[in-house]
Amino acid sequence: MNPRYSFYLLISFLTLLTGCKQKQLEFNDKYTLSYSSSISFPLDSLSKRDYSIYYKDHNDAYLFMLNRYQNSIYRYNYTNQSIDSILNFKEEGENSVGEIDAFIVKSKDSLYIRNYNRRALYLVNNTKILKKYMFFEADQTRLTPQISNQNKAFINQNKIYFTHTGLRTANKKNTSFPKTTVSNLDLSTGKFDFELAFPDVYKNKVWGSQLLNLTSTLNKKDQIRVYSFMVDDHIITIDAKGKQRRFYAGSKHFSKTPPLSKRENNDIPLRNEVNHLYASPHFSNIYYNPINDMYYRFAFLPKYTIKELKKITMDKMMEVMAEEQISVIILDKNFVKCGEVLLDKLSYDINKLFFTEKGMHILDKNSEEDVLKYDILELKAL
Repeated sequence: MNPRYSFYLLISFLTLLTGCKQKQLEFNDKYTLSYSSSISFPLDSLSKRDYSIYYKDHNDAYLFMLNRYQNSIYRYNYTNQSIDSILNFKEEGENSVGEIDAFIVKSKDSLYIRNYNRRALYLVNNTKILKKYMFFEADQTRLTPQISNQNKAFINQNKIYFTHTGLRTANKKNTSFPKTTVSNLDLSTGKFDFELAFPDVYKNKVWGSQLLNLTSTLNKKDQIRVYSFMVDDHIITIDAKGKQRRFYAGSKHFSKTPPLSKRENNDIPLRNEVNHLYASPHFSNIYYNPINDMYYRFAFLPKYTIKELKKITMDKMMEVMAEEQISVIILDKNFVKCGEVLLDKLSYDINKLFFTEKGMHILDKNSEEDVLKYDILELKAL
């Protein structure tokens, strides 16, 4: 091949590659989020702001909330913000579910209740147990499936989908990442299936267990599951046929999350992991809004450096977390980034969030203790 032609071919290739990267990172802000109103639900003296899920059926909408003190689940009517019913569950004896730590809503009256210690998932109608499922036993490579405010499980096509990562002791080395991060429980057979490896950005680096988390959301209309890893500037989608695709969903406020270390280390103190987490910008929850067919990915922007965090005692770290700035990355139905907004309040709890026709409802942690107060943010075109 002519050397001059080879040179021009190389230049053309590099130009194309650079152009693609610029196109990937550049976007126009077409939307923003703005406060419109608030809505509050009453809390009694025995309740606190705990695990909660919004659910809508054909007739009405409800907010379910766990009360760990009473091992009960409160069902609020969204329309009038009142308690519709309280479901009290036995911890011991016949027809008991043990200590509830999370649940999944199947319908207004039917729930899947998880007991972590028993490794069990109970299908209940009101408080009557209809069926029991057993989780697989955790080992060094795979934790029991997670269900939490951040790691919500969801039901789709007679399966429940969970996220999970490996144990902290297995993740100190960069050679021991779990092979899968997602599992699904077939509700007909009770068997589990596994999928989705860690993205390449995690490989050959030590991150600490604090940054190994992933969150998920479901677009039921198009049968697309979406996953957000904490250090990956792309999201991963999986369609009904199991095909995986990656879409850029990064932040304009940072280019990457730094690793904790680039070499294997068997003795990383937990405090070092925590400092690294709160000193590093990173991604978090991903949500799909079925009302407007949009996606929202959240990112945390740190206030402190590791040097500053070393001077703060461990019991003050919750205050450090509360001072992180929250950014919302907005994606359209085709996963094209079309906006990024910094939330006005540092007190928003992005783990307690849901959507209605009124907009995004996000819990304000600084509201009065006897209410669950959600600010409603509307998506507006610029």
